[in-house]
Amino acid sequence: MRLSTRNLLSSTTLEFKLLLRRHVEHGFINAYAPASVIVFLAWISFWLDARSAPARTGLGVTTVLTMLSVNMRSSDSHLDYIRAIDIWLFMCKNFVCFALMEYAVVNFLVTSSSSQPQDVQPEMEADPIDDGFLGNREKGFKSLLREDKDKQHLNDFDDATDSKCKKTTYNIRKGSFSDAQLPRKPPKTRQEYADQLDSICRIAYPVMFCLFIISYGVYVRYQQNYDNC
Repeated sequence: MRLSTRNLLSSTTLEFKLLLRRHVEHGFINAYAPASVIVFLAWISFWLDARSAPARTGLGVTTVLTMLSVNMRSSDSHLDYIRAIDIWLFMCKNFVCFALMEYAVVNFLVTSSSSQPQDVQPEMEADPIDDGFLGNREKGFKSLLREDKDKQHLNDFDDATDSKCKKTTYNIRKGSFSDAQLPRKPPKTRQEYADQLDSICRIAYPVMFCLFIISYGVYVRYQQNYDNC
């Protein structure tokens, strides 16, 4: 504070400057650190088994409720503007809610996959023939029928093999393989889709949170430099 006399105005003025500094330790301990730990706990749910519904549901609901309590404790209803800490808590709450909604999708895929009927082809069993009740002529006729069937099966197999070889050779000469000759992968089940979704979220979830931390720090730093100017 100083007293200054201006010759132009012929008056005495009183000038003073106020230097305000914010202590970030309180906000870090009560808001930033708890919210980060809760987001980390929500990330652990992606590593649990998709079929353990009580564990993942309990962890997801607990993290969401804890995040809401931290948000209510750190928010100030008397302020009518958005603070930087409000943006941090809002984004952390979105991350935690995303983890819970992701398991809702995974649980739906798992339960629908388990209830999906499986196509089981019944095995055809030949009725046993008692040779004791057959005569010599009937036995001979039976052996002839079996020999004819074996020959027929061999001929069919040879014809099918020859036709496949011809088709394959023809396609190789044209420079392309036929779709019928290439082995086709079986379609993915819903259980496999659920496991794949969990695997993607295990990597994407922490990466997105780290990108948010970097962008948040850059934004806060920019606002501080802008206010100082």
